[in-house]
Formats: sequence, C-alpha cells, structure tokens
Amino acid sequence: MMEVTAFIWFKKLDRGIIDHPFTPGCFLELCSSSLFAKPIPNDLAMNGATQPSAHIELLLATKSISRFRNAAKWWQSTFAAVIMSRTVLNIALVGNPNSGKSSLFNALTGLNQKVGNFPGVTVDKKTGTTLLDDDVPVKLIDLPGSYSLYPRRADEWVSYKVLMNVDSEVKPDMVVLVADASNLKRNLLFCTQIIDLKVPVVVALTMMDLAKKRGIEIDVEELEIELGVAVIPVNPRKNKGLTQLKRALSQTAKQYKPPVKDFIGIRNLAEGSIKGVQLLFPHMGDYESVHYLINHEHFPLAGDVQAQIEQIETDNKFNPTKMQAEEILQRYGRIRQIMQQSVVEADPLQKKL
Repeated sequence: MMEVTAFIWFKKLDRGIIDHPFTPGCFLELCSSSLFAKPIPNDLAMNGATQPSAHIELLLATKSISRFRNAAKWWQSTFAAVIMSRTVLNIALVGNPNSGKSSLFNALTGLNQKVGNFPGVTVDKKTGTTLLDDDVPVKLIDLPGSYSLYPRRADEWVSYKVLMNVDSEVKPDMVVLVADASNLKRNLLFCTQIIDLKVPVVVALTMMDLAKKRGIEIDVEELEIELGVAVIPVNPRKNKGLTQLKRALSQTAKQYKPPVKDFIGIRNLAEGSIKGVQLLFPHMGDYESVHYLINHEHFPLAGDVQAQIEQIETDNKFNPTKMQAEEILQRYGRIRQIMQQSVVEADPLQKKL
C-alpha cells in the first residue's frame, strides 16, 4: 500500500479552480507546476511528499472545488493549502483474453484513467482509480490478458512479473481475477494458479448471461467453497454486481488469510527443489518457489542467488518441462471435480431437440 502526505497550493485568483470538478478518490501528480499550469514554489510543493513525483490522493467530500472551499474554509489571502494523508490500495485486474476484464476496468474507473507503457516493452499500462464501499481509495491496473502463469508472449511476461512481485514499479496488494462463466473450465486454470501464489484474490465472474443462454448454471456459493475465495457475478456493461465486488474487495483486504493447503499437491511434485529455494527465501510459498526454479533467470536476483538456484536444480534433477506438464494435468483433474460440484450444463442432445 502507498501512503502519501503532501501540500497542494492553489493560486487565489485562478479561474479554473472555481468550477473544476474533482471526484472523490481521484489522483493528482505532484510536480513543479500546479493543475492549472501555475508555478508552485519547489520548497513548498515538495513539503511533506515522500518522493518528487508522488501520486497524491485528493479526498474531497463534494464534487466541486467551490463547495469544498466553503466547507473547509481554505480561502486564504494568496494561496490555499490542502493537506492529505491516506492509504491507497493497489489492485491488479487479471484474466484470460476476452474475459470482460477491460469492460470491468472501465466500469470501475470511469473517466479516472490514464494510459502509459511498461518500461522496456511496447505494452499498454492502463491505470485508474475508484473508491471501495468503505471509501478506501483504490488504484487499479489492467494487466494484459493471460491464459496461465506460464508466459509466452511479451504482454504475458508483463502480467507474470507483476503477479510474481518482481516488477520494478507495479506492486499490487491484491488481485481481481476476471473469469468468463461461459468458459469456466479454461479460466479456472489461471485462477487456481494465482490462488496458489497466496495473494489476496477476489474472482469477478463475467458473462453470466451468455452462460445462461448456453444452458450453463453455476452454483456461486459452492464455487466459493471449492476455491476458498470470494466469487462475485458481475455485468460491467450494465453496472451490475459492482457494489458487491467492491464490498468483497474491502472484506478481503481486511480479513485475508492465505489458504493452508494448495489447490493441488505442489510440494509432492518437486519437494527437494522447493525446500532448497525456501532455504534461500524462508517466507516463500511452495508454488512461488516452483516459479523461481523455472523462471529465476528472468527475475532481478543477485548473481550468487541465481547460481544457488541453478545448483538446487542440478542437485535435485529438476525438470521444468515435466514439472509444468504434471502441474497442469493435476490442476485440470481438480478443476473437473469442481465443475461437477458447482456447474450444471445442459445436455447437448436436449439442446438439439
């Protein structure tokens, strides 16, 4: 989480202040000039900021500066100072391509968005802001779509490094996994992998209307029990389920406890190698350790640590290809059981009739 305290100075006679709309939870970027291109003294602008270009949270009770001005009595002789301090929750949106992830991002953030690039790659970096139901401000990042935690394309590597917490800039506090209800089996592979990383996860179940048209009925409560995380049906295009999703995010942020058991028996697939990695990183979970074994060359680790992991692989005859194949096979076996417990699909013969 990011917590920032800062001063923002407004020129008294600047017309733009009076009618400029600010929505609760929006973010400003602290720099050497104000929102309205008026210079700010550097010694004042940086007073209280944690870093030169810190993101500043503007928490206003009203939607217009003029009304806020009267309420807060900030109208002073020459400048007005607004002091802010609040924790910001960073949430990553992930999911398979075409799962409705970007539609959900747009529904949650509205016009409070900006688009940049991830460093070193030509992959869009979409971020936005919103408020949860308890007014906790959130910074959302819409990560590129991925089918699994085994990346192949450049954009999948971007998502992967963020989820593995090795990206230099993006450090999510929790994850919203967007899953297509009409293709649930395929989507659950990625979902269960992220759950096994032991990060706070909430599943947003999209395409429920399409699933219903295909004769697919999902027992959401049973699916929650099987996955061990909150599952919230949403329809971003109709703004349905967003309030429930925000409530689930608030509750998960406050009450999250990592699952005691993995979705599958990861440790049994490479016990010696996993133990070796955990000697280097004592607080690392089993599944995260597996990914350090497979992809450590792509992580920003010191040379001696890279060499130690290589030695662990050699000593334990770790085979990454075999490990990945066995993991996927076991996951789909468990997913098949979950589908039998929580999903009812129409008989294909009855569809034809």
